[in-house]
Amino acid sequence: MAGALPPYVPSEQISLQCGSAGPKFDLDSRYWGGDIRSIFFPFEHQAARNNSVVKDSPLSAYSGQPPYSSARLSRFKFTYTFPLSAGPVFIRLYFYPATYAPNFNRSQALFSVQAGGFTLLHDFNTSATADASGSGTIYREFCLHTESGHNLNITFTPSNASPDAYAFINGIEILSMPPYLYYTSPQSPDGVAHVGSENTTHIDNNTALEMVYRINIGGQV
Repeated sequence: MAGALPPYVPSEQISLQCGSAGPKFDLDSRYWGGDIRSIFFPFEHQAARNNSVVKDSPLSAYSGQPPYSSARLSRFKFTYTFPLSAGPVFIRLYFYPATYAPNFNRSQALFSVQAGGFTLLHDFNTSATADASGSGTIYREFCLHTESGHNLNITFTPSNASPDAYAFINGIEILSMPPYLYYTSPQSPDGVAHVGSENTTHIDNNTALEMVYRINIGGQV
């Protein structure tokens, strides 16, 4: 089609398997890098101080496939740091709730996740969420805007509600996005339309977004 825009090529594309030392490929042949000694989790002394540990997943249908084959766990706060260019980014967090060790029981995973000045998840109970959805694994998806010269820090903090609470993560994906796919251009007089109304809302780039519903259009469920 004449005048069609070329396909968008993301400038940032990170697939990180947490608790892993080396690269792996999933069933779709996608590359997953490990976080051990990576630039995204660079402070091994911080990991030791915070008692952050890495564990292989218990044997299951998920344990052999990235990003679910390993996890990073801690009863203390830990942070990943991603040097990114300015613009909107898509973030997907992967969780496989399991009893990774006698002192990391499945039901004790209760934590919050902060990124870019936003609290993405608060006192997130992974096992209860997985059980309610009837799935062995869960993921959460977000969009936010990164600023030039600022790293994106993603911090996992165990809840104060329980002395045995711990935080964990199996995988992190980060992908850059077209500038105004979800956010409203400053030059645009329009915004996001309200269903059943002529009113619109501007979504500025100082807003974080979470995927709540996904609709499959034109295909099988």
